[in-house]
Amino acid sequence: MPADPIDIKSLLEAKPFVPFVITTTRTGQFRVGSPAHVLLTRSTLYVGNDVGPDGVPADVSLVALAQIGSIKLDP
Repeated sequence: MPADPIDIKSLLEAKPFVPFVITTTRTGQFRVGSPAHVLLTRSTLYVGNDVGPDGVPADVSLVALAQIGSIKLDP
């Protein structure tokens, strides 16, 4: 069963924000350190990687919600 975008949206909007790690069934793990580095759609999570000191990600990974196996908080 795919991850629910509403659950991910709740994590991204939490005050205070708590970083989390997404583990997929295919491509590995992705750490979400800031909601500013993520774009959520109904089917895909775009996660910024290699965030530099300027706060800008070097690239982005596309994570299909259908392939998310687990989400764990990473304070």
